[in-house]
Amino acid sequence: MNFGFLRVATAVPVIRMSDCEHNAKVIIEQIKEAEKKSVSLLLFPELCITGVSCNDLFCFPSFCQKAELALEQIKQSTADCTVAFCVGLPRKKGNALYNAMVLIQRGEEKCVFYKETLSLTEKRYFSSPKNYVAPNVSIQETSFSLQFDKPMDFVNADIVLCPSGNYSIVGSETYKKKWIEAISMEKSIAVLYAQTGSGESSTEVVFAGNAMIAECGEILSQSEMFSWQSQLIIADIDIERIQANRLNLCEKQQDENVVEIVVAERKDEDLIREIDENPFIPKGEKWLERMEEIVNLQVQGLFTRLHHVGIKKVVVGISGGLDSTLALLISVLTMEKLGLPRTNVLAITMPGFGTTDRTYSNAVGMIKGLGVTFQEISIKESCIQHFKDINHSEKLFDVVYENSQARERTQILMDIANQQNALVVGTGDLSELVLGWATYNGDQMSMYGVNAGIPKTLVRSLVRYLSSEKIFDNVKEYLLDVVETPVSPELLPFDEEGKIVQKTEDLVGPYELHDFFIFYALRYHFSYDKILFLAKKAFANKYVEEEIIHWLKTFFRRFVQQQYKRNPMPDGPKIGTVGVSPRGDLMFPSDAINVF
Repeated sequence: MNFGFLRVATAVPVIRMSDCEHNAKVIIEQIKEAEKKSVSLLLFPELCITGVSCNDLFCFPSFCQKAELALEQIKQSTADCTVAFCVGLPRKKGNALYNAMVLIQRGEEKCVFYKETLSLTEKRYFSSPKNYVAPNVSIQETSFSLQFDKPMDFVNADIVLCPSGNYSIVGSETYKKKWIEAISMEKSIAVLYAQTGSGESSTEVVFAGNAMIAECGEILSQSEMFSWQSQLIIADIDIERIQANRLNLCEKQQDENVVEIVVAERKDEDLIREIDENPFIPKGEKWLERMEEIVNLQVQGLFTRLHHVGIKKVVVGISGGLDSTLALLISVLTMEKLGLPRTNVLAITMPGFGTTDRTYSNAVGMIKGLGVTFQEISIKESCIQHFKDINHSEKLFDVVYENSQARERTQILMDIANQQNALVVGTGDLSELVLGWATYNGDQMSMYGVNAGIPKTLVRSLVRYLSSEKIFDNVKEYLLDVVETPVSPELLPFDEEGKIVQKTEDLVGPYELHDFFIFYALRYHFSYDKILFLAKKAFANKYVEEEIIHWLKTFFRRFVQQQYKRNPMPDGPKIGTVGVSPRGDLMFPSDAINVF
């Protein structure tokens, strides 16, 4: 099972300018190398059989005939190859000469693409085809088209091939990379770009030999520019991901001018693609920029809601855990933006039967260090009274014991909000909403959920980011300790050493796994089998297959069963591409059975 992955490649052959016979040999070598590496689709640069810098040689019919003879040699030598490949040459048709790319598989020409938009220099040799419709090619339940140099116009294809004969100047290749990233993201396509390189004439210009494979805004693989070695750039593109992205961009249309290519059945093979185990968290230089942007989105959401309803205070329940910490920091930043005092943030600690010294100390330390209004209300006595009222033993540590504490805390927050004309800021995150890891009408409910669009792994990353901000210098030590504290609802009594007994990830599963599942199940609607395949690749050094299977089944079971908790969820800002709001993001039936 290939799970929708298609292995593609771009080639940068080191040619000899105008030596068609030699160039054919180099091209054949690269095609056979691609065949050995199970490539299904291979793109060569524009006019690779001759070279783009032949200039007036294109005016000699005998030279163009040599190019055709070289093409015949390529076809004969690759008749047993399943890889489909595009090679470029000058081709005479009638009384005109065209810049052509020929698609070949198993020694047969499947179709020909002609360059339509020509520079003034190119018009000296080549004609632009009249009434020409570029064919779409079908391969492994996807389609690709070819546009010379770069895809200027959107085509109804999942993959766009871009053979290029452009020369390089300062900054041109940086621009080209950014452009390909942008167009592949905007149109949700894969782009294969192959530029001619070493071996071309350097009389006036030079050629970089740039080759790239991009998918939905990400460069998967890129050549070494200005190399004197022939290069084959390979990547596995995810057709299912591309098509899932494009569902909302355009309506798939049936093109009458379609050429079909059959891909030979191959055994499952190692994926030439890095699978990020934390898909919600950006890497490298993008991390700081993305963290700042997310915080701004959260602040803007809360700011807008408070401004709209005319409320100047917020109430936040603070446990000393990740979610409530992030909600508290966002509330403080919102008051700064509103020009209101921090004391308008009413931070309430509500210690219960499972509250540990560590989380309590962090909660109190943060509240006092931030200068917000502090209030402590123990829920122990009220819960004990409630147990008596409903005839439930306080020694029976069951779901009633746990959920009554969550509902008592929510009641306190709501009532204080009524007293103070304030708004209750919810702390629950995206991961908890997807898994239903919340008490119905308890911590599941608030007046505005600032974390509703943020998965748990990203919450941790955001708190770490905010700990480095100057505005929070005096609470940095508390924030960093919160980041290192095990995730727990702390609804069961702690152990004899005062440590947390009820660790969420021991019960519901590791959040890094669940966030991985969330990303691929809700963002791309991948199947159970494909998500398992990807997770085994991403977490090969962390979890054995049996663990991943166990938690993946847990994920799908809880996701399907817990929709009733998401249906009445409070308003909250959508942060990324994954959301579970029943008002637009996830319209899912509460009674679904055997969905996955």
